[in-house]
Amino acid sequence: MRFLWKLIVSLLLNSAALFAAGRFVHGFTVTRDPKEFLFAAALLTLANLIARPLLKLIFSPVILLTLGLFSFVINAGLLWIIDFYSPGITIQGLPALLWGTVIVSIASILAHALARHRAD
Repeated sequence: MRFLWKLIVSLLLNSAALFAAGRFVHGFTVTRDPKEFLFAAALLTLANLIARPLLKLIFSPVILLTLGLFSFVINAGLLWIIDFYSPGITIQGLPALLWGTVIVSIASILAHALARHRAD
């Protein structure tokens, strides 16, 4: 039940983050098609729940050396890969990727905090 709650919260907040990034970041385009948008949000959610913890484990020495800043690079890489595989979002240029990553990272932090709070 805890994993299902975390999945739902992450999906909702990642959807909101993608929408906000598409709305406020120049060069970060989000489709208006609901199926493609939900597919992109689902990919981002799965990447955050499965791939990101594995990447953080693999790169934990680098994350420690950079005092946690390399986590931002991991998030940017995952967002770039999702842009590559999903027709729902289009990221044009490095500034759009960086600002989009900031918004998605904040949503990820909120999702983690909400899921942890609900589980307690």
